[in-house]
Amino acid sequence: MLLGLERHIVMIKTFENTARVSEYNRQLLNDEKINKELNKGEFRLMAISLENFTEFYRNQDMRGYYEFYLNNY
Repeated sequence: MLLGLERHIVMIKTFENTARVSEYNRQLLNDEKINKELNKGEFRLMAISLENFTEFYRNQDMRGYYEFYLNNY
């Protein structure tokens, strides 16, 4: 999904619960092939609920949501 010309979002959905999200994130970050590709640019890995995504998409504040994510998860 595009967020303007410079930013993109890759969405992977849905998970049964936060434990599954955490496990997926851990596996993703431990995969050397995926990390090689991700590290070619700047990226942020974060989970977001449907309710929060609606608000995020409206204001498209990546930095603000990332700070919220780090402080709350």
